[in-house]
Amino acid sequence: MSNENNVMTMNTESSLVKSKVQLTDGTVLNLNLNGTEYESETPIADEVLSDENLSNVTIDDVNKGKMKLNSKYPYNGGTRFSLREMTEDEKTIEKLNVQLTQTQVGLTEVYEMLLPISAQ
Repeated sequence: MSNENNVMTMNTESSLVKSKVQLTDGTVLNLNLNGTEYESETPIADEVLSDENLSNVTIDDVNKGKMKLNSKYPYNGGTRFSLREMTEDEKTIEKLNVQLTQTQVGLTEVYEMLLPISAQ
């Protein structure tokens, strides 16, 4: 019976998995993974988990590419947050936005080339 009590009162700290998250700027966060959320022992600034800094994420030596921040909040003197991979729709929209920007740059260059001709 006492063995059952030991199993039931297992410390939750021992059930946490250690995880290493490396961000785009080279920042390495050594965190506890608690289910689907990461936990840090110290606060993490908003800039650390910015969209730009999540553009190339490596988790436990596996490159995950661009990720999105689901949630972030203070927890036990540190920070708890969750990340997710981009959906196919988000990836498509991002590619279209890149193509749109390239088209706008190209049109601007053509306009600038034509400007001196029209001034004559």
